[in-house]
Amino acid sequence: MTARTTPDAPRPTTVLIAAGGTGGHLFPAIAVAEAMKRASGDVRITFVGTGREVERQIIDRAGYPLIELLTKPLKGKSLLYKAGSLALILPAIISSMLLIRRLRPALVIGAGGYVSGPFVLAASFTTPTLILEVNLKPGLTTRWLAPFAGCVACSFKESTALFGKKGFHAGHPVRSEFFSLPHIAKRTGAFTVLVIGGSQGSRALNRAILDAAPMRDIHLIHQTGQAQYVEVRDAHVGKGSDAEIVPFIDKMADAFAAADLIVSRAGASTISEIAAAGKPAILVPFAAATDNHQELNARAMERCGAAVVVTERDAGSLAARIDELRRDPGRLVAIGVAARGMANPRAAEEIADLSFRLIRGDRVTGAAGV
Repeated sequence: MTARTTPDAPRPTTVLIAAGGTGGHLFPAIAVAEAMKRASGDVRITFVGTGREVERQIIDRAGYPLIELLTKPLKGKSLLYKAGSLALILPAIISSMLLIRRLRPALVIGAGGYVSGPFVLAASFTTPTLILEVNLKPGLTTRWLAPFAGCVACSFKESTALFGKKGFHAGHPVRSEFFSLPHIAKRTGAFTVLVIGGSQGSRALNRAILDAAPMRDIHLIHQTGQAQYVEVRDAHVGKGSDAEIVPFIDKMADAFAAADLIVSRAGASTISEIAAAGKPAILVPFAAATDNHQELNARAMERCGAAVVVTERDAGSLAARIDELRRDPGRLVAIGVAARGMANPRAAEEIADLSFRLIRGDRVTGAAGV
């Protein structure tokens, strides 16, 4: 009698997402991961990152495993620092190749940050690869990796031409909860302004808000970043401000829902969440951002009437601009509607679909879109 053999259980589809450093790289990657899991219960997603604390917190809250890869940025640092970073690239590529060989992913996604460089490069020799480019002006890592990648999914249509047939425009992937928020906050008291300086906070924005506080007839929710929380909280108390001071906002969609106006940096993820929620905003771009990408992002919103831009140089006028908008509810509505018009509610789903096409080995050429 011949023994019957039980067929091996099918292996889940493993996808590795390299994204690190800040929420600006992680949140769109998480939105794509969620869309892929909604589309197929057979997908197992693991993040590859640098291991920074803010990165660990965000990925852990999203419920995904994280593998840390030792690497450092090259741009904007001293020659000595760059030399040390370069010395880590080859070991990082070797570590990446060993990890890819062990986990055998069906797809590798590079979502920005310097961790994407060595990991996507290592994957490109054996595995389908996809790059997410969230800024209007593509970053250094994307420009270096594009020749090796299968395709580049761009948030801004203007960016796709830089990548020829590899460029796809789907919009910016945003977590689904932002699209269900009301344009106008449910008024329960004073006009509410939400101040957010990115996942690590912004010293310049914190200083500008403190210079303006307290603001008459305005309730302030001020996210400071962990490093500056105590200093900013004490300064508000010293000025008699009753602002809500928090180091980090975990449930950002809830904070958006409470806000009549948002004052923010202009990282691609933040402005895309603002657009998805249809919220009026004053954008204060980070003046030292690489390739000035934050101001380019902000000006793209401004050209569409979807935001007001105040540069760091003019941050002293922030209180006046807030009060000006508070007194003009019609303009607030118009800005929010214009912002909402820039968002694609299906961006994450379209990138997820593109990802599955790459996994299947489909031909995915053409810059017209997915």
